[in-house]
Amino acid sequence: MLSELQKQKFIKLFSMYDACSNGYLDRKDFEAIVNKAARIKNWSSRSAKYQTLFYKYIDKWEGLEKTASQGKNHQVTLTEWLIYHEALIQDPQRYEAQVQEVMELVFDIFDDDGNGEISMKEWASFLSLYNISPVYSEFIFPILDQNQDGALHKDNLLELIRTFYFSDDPEAVGNLIFGPFRY
Repeated sequence: MLSELQKQKFIKLFSMYDACSNGYLDRKDFEAIVNKAARIKNWSSRSAKYQTLFYKYIDKWEGLEKTASQGKNHQVTLTEWLIYHEALIQDPQRYEAQVQEVMELVFDIFDDDGNGEISMKEWASFLSLYNISPVYSEFIFPILDQNQDGALHKDNLLELIRTFYFSDDPEAVGNLIFGPFRY
């Protein structure tokens, strides 16, 4: 069973994916995220990067819809989302596969110089993709960058995401990975 803190974090995550802000997720939300990434990165809809990202996000949506949607309405409600994430954290292999996939997407899109690191500026771009004000990056990035080297590395990001998903400590650093949420 999800703790209250986990519920709050997963509600935050749901709101990030609900690009249309209509209270449920559907294919349009995932398409909107890809289109916003294209605008941020100045990609043409015919570019290889756009096409790759589009198919990855649509695949992500189809997997979510197949697994989480309890109705046949091609939507995922907040309740279904929470049930989905409760099952996800109880299946270590599935959790690892999904988190690894998301992390690779973050680096594919936002590691502009391809150095295997995400800078504060790159993290701000990532946050803006999910309608989180990039201004939060100035406040949270120095906290997330625990070794203070000015970058998030893949292993750091994996640990922060793990904390976001599993920690019940309201003060845990990983809780801030996607900006503030209410608790």
